[in-house]
Amino acid sequence: MAVQGQDQPHAAKSKPMDFLAGGMAALADPAGAGHGRCVCRLVFNGVSDCGQFVQRSDDARVLSHPYLAFAKRVGAAPSSATKTTHEPLRDRYKTGLLAIQYGIQAETLGARLGVSAFDAHEMINQHHELFAVYWRWSDDWLAHALDTGMMWTPLGWTCRTGITEFNARSIRNFPIQGSGADILRVACIWATRHGLRLLGPVHDAVLIEAPFERIEADVALMQELMRRASRVVLGAHECPAATGRAQNTPDRWELEPMQDEHWSVRRLRELEAAAPIKRKKAEPFVKVPLWWIARATKATNTGKALVCVELLYAAWKAKRSTFPLPNGRLAKLGLNRETKRRALYDLERAGLITVERPPRKTPIVTLVVS
Repeated sequence: MAVQGQDQPHAAKSKPMDFLAGGMAALADPAGAGHGRCVCRLVFNGVSDCGQFVQRSDDARVLSHPYLAFAKRVGAAPSSATKTTHEPLRDRYKTGLLAIQYGIQAETLGARLGVSAFDAHEMINQHHELFAVYWRWSDDWLAHALDTGMMWTPLGWTCRTGITEFNARSIRNFPIQGSGADILRVACIWATRHGLRLLGPVHDAVLIEAPFERIEADVALMQELMRRASRVVLGAHECPAATGRAQNTPDRWELEPMQDEHWSVRRLRELEAAAPIKRKKAEPFVKVPLWWIARATKATNTGKALVCVELLYAAWKAKRSTFPLPNGRLAKLGLNRETKRRALYDLERAGLITVERPPRKTPIVTLVVS
């Protein structure tokens, strides 16, 4: 099972287009396929990243058309909007919806969508507010994975954190991709057991081959197996399957397009737009319990160091670089107001933070990330 995708190729040896092009080249002359046979591609509607997000969000209002539903709920599209009437807007919010799931920052999202950083920041905030159930589940998953050092899929595939995986975005994405991989695995096993000619999985779809006279029956059977597989893995949630057909002619294989643009080109563009920008080298970090830091700074009389740790924790908890820093939390850690004041002053003078100090109110701190 791939860590980041249902049937992802090795990142160091191939690119997405190489993988897709290889699959299409295989269809050009499939071994053993004679005239009078056809290939059908069945796509899971809901096994994809967004479909899994909708299932986790427990929001029935976005099940059918999640991208336009998001745009409508934030007031960017009228209630009568459809994919036909507002396709550019839908594509824009599709990119945004997927990218926000991956933890994209406002500046990067704004650059990809061609909007200001302020508008992108508002879109991220709206996403967190509208889909609070999903984000609570995602935060709980991240915290539990880091605390226990282990992640797992519904069918038992495991991955350790802290040894092979540190990135928070990857940890949040693991149950989405892992559940999709489990569903595809079950569907492929059942297809083989029922005697279907399975050519292979393609991301969130499967390819089957059958004679013309039997293709409709095999498609119906495969659709039912896919629905059952999703129920086994996801419980009450069921993912239906949409189909498109490839037909054998005397001269060549011709794919009947499901839309104006070929699915492989469209999917590649979506993945490239939604995936976070990979950094050349990850910054090292260490996970330390706050209680240990509190006792260590007390023992070494370095209270201002604990303020620094608390700033990083508060930024992570707020999910943004700007946040309030009340006295109550620091008091519980044994720090007084004077220690807080001196620490904030020193950090601000060093250019690591900026501080807004409203009269008689909690200071607002902004981390400066270069």
